[in-house]
Amino acid sequence: LTANLLIPFLMLVYFFYLDWRLALTAFATFPLGLICYMGMMKDYEKRYAKVLTASKNMDAATVEYIGGIEVVKTFNQGDRSYKKYADAVAENRASKETWFRQTNPFYVAGVTIMPSCLIGVLPLGSLLYLSGDISASALITCIILALGLVKPLMQALRYTDSLAMVDSTVAEVSTPLDAPEMKRPSTPVEIPNYRITFDKVSFGYGKE
Repeated sequence: LTANLLIPFLMLVYFFYLDWRLALTAFATFPLGLICYMGMMKDYEKRYAKVLTASKNMDAATVEYIGGIEVVKTFNQGDRSYKKYADAVAENRASKETWFRQTNPFYVAGVTIMPSCLIGVLPLGSLLYLSGDISASALITCIILALGLVKPLMQALRYTDSLAMVDSTVAEVSTPLDAPEMKRPSTPVEIPNYRITFDKVSFGYGKE
C-alpha cells in the first residue's frame, strides 16, 4: 500500500516539473474515476454483511446436512433437510448476485475512466509540441509517466476494498470472542444419584 501511494506521488512531482499542464490533464481522470469508486463503496458494510450472513448460513447448512445425514435418513427427514440446504445455497447465490449487480457498474466505470490519461495528454501534448512549448523528449517522458501514474493508485484502492471485507469479517468473528465468560460456581453441585432416565424424548430438527 505504501509503495503504491508513494511511487505515483513522486512520479506526479516529476510530471509537474516537466510540464504542469500535461500533469493536470493526466491526473484529471483519477478524481472522476474516484467518484465512481465512491459510489461502489456506498453502504458497502451493510451490503457485504448480507453476503457474509448468507455465506455463513450456507456453510452451516452444508455441515449440518453432511454431518447429520445418517440421523436425518434414520428419521426420514431427507427431503426436508435437503430443502433447507438447497435454500441456503440459493440464498447465498442470490445475495452475491445482488451485491455484484449493485457494485460492478461503479467498479467497471471507475477502472475504465481512471487509466484513460492519454485521452487528454496526447492531443494537448501534440499541440504544445507543435507550438514549441515542450520538447520531444519531455513529451515522450510525459506520455510514459501518464501510462504508469494511475495503475498503482488503482491497486491501492483495491486494497481498501479488501480492508473493508476484512473489517466486516473481523466484526463477525469478534462477536463470539467478545462475549462474556460463563459464570461458573465456586463449589461443585452435589448429585444425589447417577441414574440416567429418558422421559418424553422426541426428535426435533432446527426449530421444528
